Amino acid sequence: MKNKNYRFLVVFVLFSMVVIQAPQVFAGSATLNWNANAESDLAGYKIYYGVSATSPRIGTQPGTSGCGNCGYANVVNVGNVTSYALSNLTDGARYYFSVSAYDTSGNESLFSSEVYKDIPAIANIANITFSAKIEGPSVAASKSFAIRILTAGTSNVVGQASATTNTSGNLVFSSISVAAGTYDIIASSTSYLAEKITGVNLASNATITLPRLFGGDLDNSNSIGASDWSLMSPYWLTNNALADINDDNLVNSLDFGLMNKNWGRVGK
Repeated sequence: MKNKNYRFLVVFVLFSMVVIQAPQVFAGSATLNWNANAESDLAGYKIYYGVSATSPRIGTQPGTSGCGNCGYANVVNVGNVTSYALSNLTDGARYYFSVSAYDTSGNESLFSSEVYKDIPAIANIANITFSAKIEGPSVAASKSFAIRILTAGTSNVVGQASATTNTSGNLVFSSISVAAGTYDIIASSTSYLAEKITGVNLASNATITLPRLFGGDLDNSNSIGASDWSLMSPYWLTNNALADINDDNLVNSLDFGLMNKNWGRVGK
């Protein structure tokens, strides 16, 4: 590859796209494959890519004056390989891609032909009901709950939502920003330890029963101990909502009994 104007002979033979998940945001990935260049002094390849409603490429020779990346927002040096996966691509966007080759002297070829791929938008699940349960009252009505949705088997949070339970003790969401699939779920509520359920199949119109939450975590540390009792004791025989674990409008031995039963317990 002696000449910088050497025409790049690599062409795309396969272009595919898969969808993956990332924390809080869903993102696509694209895998590109191409024919190897036959030049003896070949050192590697660069992938240029970007998002545009129309083709973003404005030239044919990367790195030249007035062209630079030639309209592409991103460039990655992938070395001497003929396949590469790009991740963290935005859902619902069209991406354009070109490849160049470079030799051991740093000379870079013309671009390959340009290709594009539409990364599909993720369809959020809709009309989800979570049946919430806590220690004390038979129905967890008018309780604020937070829901964290994790990639199954990991600590990777991909979605979250919060709401107050209705009179039936249910949390109802018209939409949650995750796609249908299998997840782990952590539920939490003030004065209660967070609990986790695993391998939950989330889909539109589903009803999910959450694990019962253990009472006594007044300091929101996700563990129950002396600091929680220090917060409860000043409200003895009052109707303080934080300390009234069993939700009967009176802080007394029943509430301490729940705390004492869970003493030393740690949430998920």
